[in-house]
Amino acid sequence: MKTLRRSIDVGRVLAGFMAGLMVAMLAAAQPCRAASVILIKPSAAMNITGKNDVRRLKRLAGGVGWDFSPDALTNAGLKKIGIRVIRLINVDIAGRFTKQGKFILGTPAQFQVGQPARLLGGLATCRAVGAIPHIVIALALPPQLQLPLRDIPKARRAEAVKTGLINDYGPIHWSWYRHYCQAYFKYILIDQKFPDAEFEVGNEPSTSGNYFYPHPPRPAPGSRAAYEAYFKEYKNVARAAESFEKKHRGLHVTLGGPALAWAYTFKFGAFNWAVRFLRDCARQKVKLDFLGLHYYGNISSLDGQYPATYPSFTRMLRITAAARDRYCPQLPIQFTEWGPDNNTTNQPNSMINADNVGAAWSAAFLNTLLRGGVDKALLLVTTDLVQKGRSGQWRDVWGWPSLFTNPAALGQAYPKAIYNVLEMIHRLVGTRVEATRGGKTVGCFASADKKTKRVTVLLWNYGCRIPEGGLPVNYATRQAVVLRIREARAFFGAHRVRFKRWLVSRTMSNAYYLWKHKRLSQHRAALQEVDHGSFRIIHGKVDIGFAMPRSSVSLVEIEAQGEP
Repeated sequence: MKTLRRSIDVGRVLAGFMAGLMVAMLAAAQPCRAASVILIKPSAAMNITGKNDVRRLKRLAGGVGWDFSPDALTNAGLKKIGIRVIRLINVDIAGRFTKQGKFILGTPAQFQVGQPARLLGGLATCRAVGAIPHIVIALALPPQLQLPLRDIPKARRAEAVKTGLINDYGPIHWSWYRHYCQAYFKYILIDQKFPDAEFEVGNEPSTSGNYFYPHPPRPAPGSRAAYEAYFKEYKNVARAAESFEKKHRGLHVTLGGPALAWAYTFKFGAFNWAVRFLRDCARQKVKLDFLGLHYYGNISSLDGQYPATYPSFTRMLRITAAARDRYCPQLPIQFTEWGPDNNTTNQPNSMINADNVGAAWSAAFLNTLLRGGVDKALLLVTTDLVQKGRSGQWRDVWGWPSLFTNPAALGQAYPKAIYNVLEMIHRLVGTRVEATRGGKTVGCFASADKKTKRVTVLLWNYGCRIPEGGLPVNYATRQAVVLRIREARAFFGAHRVRFKRWLVSRTMSNAYYLWKHKRLSQHRAALQEVDHGSFRIIHGKVDIGFAMPRSSVSLVEIEAQGEP
């Protein structure tokens, strides 16, 4: 895209609507459709959540999973964009049981075999960033609680070993396992001084078989038996949490589940797990502080724009929210894993997680979460996975839904396109204000701060079909956009405004594109400013125009400027 780097004073002759079109034409590298006019009224507050929409959107953009080579640079990057929750998975603690079943905590180096002190590493990142840990609990059984191999019938032993789930059969003592959970709660909430930590039971039990089961064979995915096994596991962790709270008055264990591969039982399995889980927790009075779900953009459309295996995201959310309202009113809904695509390879169909298409989807998705009343969301991981190539050199696996490249592969961590979108959201000021939509594929979120006389506008041009397999199909087109600020003279208290715009697109603020074209650097991968100018307010309003490439996201900042 050709960038605009000079200050513009359109003047009274080219006032109003033509001013915006002039900037759009200067910035355009290829033809646009007729300009969409977005009307913004900075003095008119807007609120769809019943709370501060700007804060809610930042909260939705403020969580990520911890994994794959974090370092000081990634920590600084997380802090810069306001990450407040970090999900820690595969961080089970170690220790031993007494003859009475009490659990004695082991040393940090024992917490996970093969990955010493992994839990402490995640907690250290939380401290460095100022985030709370969201800990996935009940993923593995302590060795003393696992069903011994000798107790598995010979006909089933080979199957148990082959599936890799040999350590998930049990526990042989549920009361002992509850003691283990209480020791875990104490270690995090008291010993490590994270009283606001969150705990989520399991990880995608409806599809992965990731739950405890007394003996092989394991039930089919999504089956009634699988659900009942998971729910028994959840109830025991919840009982442990309640016992801990009684022993430690004033401390609260924030506990949730079932960390579903959410869409799966809308189509397959014995019944809808999310609905059944809410019903059972309510009827059996089981402790539940949030409903945890997972979603990726290649599963279905966001709003029914195209047919897919599963219902649209908004339809599934409406069904789930209705069940929540019926059984557990006001229970927060959290998406504890999300990303544009659940494929995580270097194949072409996974690159949506690395490029501008995934970034534009992310902006649209987070706005959809806001509209749906979702409480919190956690992007899958901080950095890409690293693997050895055929030459023996480490290479970055760009297909992960993540914020950074892996420093072990490229020498340092570079911000990916999704990171730059989250930074845009973090830069929004003040409170949300009225703004119209910018056409079929252009979305808009505007905010204003009366004290600083600033307006910020987040825009995304997203229209894409993301199949479960295969390449995304873009149906968005390049759009000319005009932001028309109404009552501008009264809001800004000046005759002029200063305008800046930052862009994520195929060529801008896109580390993957830069890497492919051997132009990757920290400066280029970071969020890029592409336009700036000075505009005169005419008849109380000001028009500012520019081009939005397809699959792009823009942040616009407008502030008062005194007369020269």
